[in-house]
Amino acid sequence: MNTDSFTVAICAYNREREIALCLGRLTEILAGDRSVPILVIDNNSRDRTAEVAAGFEQALNLRVIREEKQGLSHARNRATAECSTEYIVFLDDDAKPCRDWIAVIRATIAAHHPDVFGGPYGPFYLEQQPRWFKDEYGSSLFDLKPGPFPPERSACGGNMALRVSLIRDAGGFPTDVGMSGGKVGVGEETALQQKLRATVPGYCSIYVPEMEIDHLVPAYKFPLKYWIRRAWLDGWHRDDVDAVRRPLTAVALLKQIVRLLLVPVEYLLRDRRAMPYWQNYVFEVLRDRIRFWGWVWRRLHG
Repeated sequence: MNTDSFTVAICAYNREREIALCLGRLTEILAGDRSVPILVIDNNSRDRTAEVAAGFEQALNLRVIREEKQGLSHARNRATAECSTEYIVFLDDDAKPCRDWIAVIRATIAAHHPDVFGGPYGPFYLEQQPRWFKDEYGSSLFDLKPGPFPPERSACGGNMALRVSLIRDAGGFPTDVGMSGGKVGVGEETALQQKLRATVPGYCSIYVPEMEIDHLVPAYKFPLKYWIRRAWLDGWHRDDVDAVRRPLTAVALLKQIVRLLLVPVEYLLRDRRAMPYWQNYVFEVLRDRIRFWGWVWRRLHG
């Protein structure tokens, strides 16, 4: 096996429009270079996703594979099983990599040979975003400095590379969390990375800011209720994702109760230049508290 080799894996579900943009960008970047295998895992799409992806087989070293077990983790595990290179790089089906994305991946592997590495993503839109929705809400990891990921942070699932052998040794991505068809889910890539961090001697995960992608913020993510639900699910699955089960203390509960009681005052006294709309306050302040209560509810009823 070529130890500098990698496969790009795109797990897709009902994204015929978006996958065309994603594969179109890869076609531009690779410009006829067929040395990079690309796997498109069609996870039971009901639209033309598989057909659209197959249309790029002449331009790219691409295979389209159907995975009938529904769920993003099942699709990622299928991609891992089909992979014959040392690394697998997961790219979301609604993402457009930067022009240097492939070159940065090659350079990172050659220079560091990390266990896991990944980069940031910023937003792009196909519909007009609401006035309250800031670009930073559709971005991730730009706050980090180049180098090792902090213990509490991990690579984003839509823009991350992992050693294939480590995924297999860990038993793959957990299938009880994460997206499944149209059902919103979270945490599968974080759970795997936390497991690797806890079990792999000398574990090395690196943040690479130059490995940037543009990630679509679709219209269904514009309503605030989507982000409230995501925050609740983040909390609900916290124990599934964390390598160490954190204690739920009376002090933590009391603190969060007090913070809930102070919400009306806090909202009225907010910095209106930074948070001009009430949605900004919910997104930037209340989501963390919603995560906490999702975690508490799971503890009490799980």
